[in-house]
Order: sequence, then C-alpha cells, then structure tokens
Amino acid sequence: MKNSIVVIVLVFLLSCQSNQKKKNDLDKVDSVSLTINQLADSLLNARHNHIQTDILSRHISNLETSNAYDIQFKMLERERQSGAKLVGWKLGGTATADSTKYNPSLGYILDNNLVSNKGSIPVNQFPGGSVVVEAEIGFVLKNDIRNPVSSTEELITYIDYVVGVSEIAQSTAIPGSETPLHINYVVASGMGHVAAIKGNVNLPVSGFDFKNETAKCYINDELVAEGVSSNIFGSPIGVLYDTLNMLVETGQYPKSGDMIITGSLYKNPVLNATANIRIEFSNLGTISFKSF
Repeated sequence: MKNSIVVIVLVFLLSCQSNQKKKNDLDKVDSVSLTINQLADSLLNARHNHIQTDILSRHISNLETSNAYDIQFKMLERERQSGAKLVGWKLGGTATADSTKYNPSLGYILDNNLVSNKGSIPVNQFPGGSVVVEAEIGFVLKNDIRNPVSSTEELITYIDYVVGVSEIAQSTAIPGSETPLHINYVVASGMGHVAAIKGNVNLPVSGFDFKNETAKCYINDELVAEGVSSNIFGSPIGVLYDTLNMLVETGQYPKSGDMIITGSLYKNPVLNATANIRIEFSNLGTISFKSF
C-alpha cells in the first residue's frame, strides 16, 4: 500500500511538471505574439490620437529592423481590419548628402491619410504640435510588382505616371529619457505619416527628368525651402528601385494603383500653426493647403 502511494505521488508530480512545462512554453509563445500585438495597438492609439509616445524606446533597447516591420505591418493589418484602405507607400531616409548614411525605410499610406489639393489640415492632428512639410515625387503603378525587378529600366515599365505630392509628416515615436531615437522606432510606428496631398498634374514617366525637377515651398507667401529631385540620393527612380525590391521581400508587394512617394527634395520646414502653404514644382504643378 505504501509503495502504491509513492507511485501515485510520483505520477502526480511528473504530471504537474509536464503541465507546467507546457504552460511555460505556451506563455513564451504567447508573450512574443502579445508583445507585437500590444506594441502595435499602443502605437495605433498614438497615431489615431495624434500624440507621441516613447513606448518603444522605453521597452526595447535594440529593435531589429525585421521586428520593426513586423510591428508596422501588424498595425497595417489592424487598420485594414477596421475598414481602412491601403493606397500606397512612403519612403524615408533618402534626402542625404552623405551616401554612407543612405538608409531607405518605408511606411504605409491609407485612404484616410489623403487630403485634397487646396484642402486643409487641423493643427490638432500634428503629433507633438508640429509637422514637417515635404515636397516629393510620387509614382503611381499600373501593374502589381510581385517579384524583385532587375533594373530601373524594368521598373519604369510598371509605372503609370509621375505626380507631385506633399507629405505632411511627424513621427509619433520619441526617445526615452535614457534611449536615443533610432530609425527602427520610427519604422515600427509607421514612419510618422500625417497626410499626403497629391497634385493635379500627371506626367508620363517617359521623358520625365528624374534628377532636375525642382520644388519651392511657401508658407504665408514666404519662401521657406527649395530643392531639386537629385537631392533624393541622386534620383528618385533609383530610390524607388531599391525600396520596392525591399518591400517585395517583406511580402507586402506593391499593387496596381498604389502611389509610392520617394522622399523630400529639400530640407523640410516645420509647421506648427495656422498658415497657408504652397508648393510649386517646375513641371508637376502646384499644391496648396491650409492648416487651421
């Protein structure tokens, strides 16, 4: 009888250890999943409420690029589940004079990010109270791109037209008290997109001068910035080639009708108050809007 009791106790203890191991393994799997989900939900809350957060810099000291995109794409998944429509992609890290610092990164553009030309944007949508006003070259695709392209010449065959775009941007990610702001925190938060304003001049890609398109930005009729498309790491078509291939490799392939914007032509002026803004391109027309 005594031996029987010992056997029963051992069986019970082994069972508990087995159940505990399964529970710990499950917790480990769930914790990874929940971390991405929780971060995405927190960042989406900041994005939707136009506020800035240091949640990433406080909790993740070294966020890998692949994990940053995992978080961003989880945000995108949530947005689409809520009814938002993906209409394009934005590139960042492109306007730099130092080629060693060229670090292209991308974020998504939704239909609810679009503002009409001559439209308006409320100041209370500026995360942290300010935004930068960018002048960008936009490319609208006529075909899906499901596989990496082999050259810029091949890429051009996928482009429907070129258009001027103004992006109004400010990251919701900010540094923590002891952690500097890393580009991957910005990537994870969706690249700081506030609005995109598409111009009304569409040009064929054939014959477009990728290096010499210019843009001037006026705020309340004062010229505050100007630049040329060669500032976008030599040419926006080269940047588009690099980053679209990167996008395809993530599995988030660009589709027909998507608009890809490729970085600003000038050093971006800051906007933090009500104003009238006008961007004049040399060939892509004029974009104007108001902040109120």
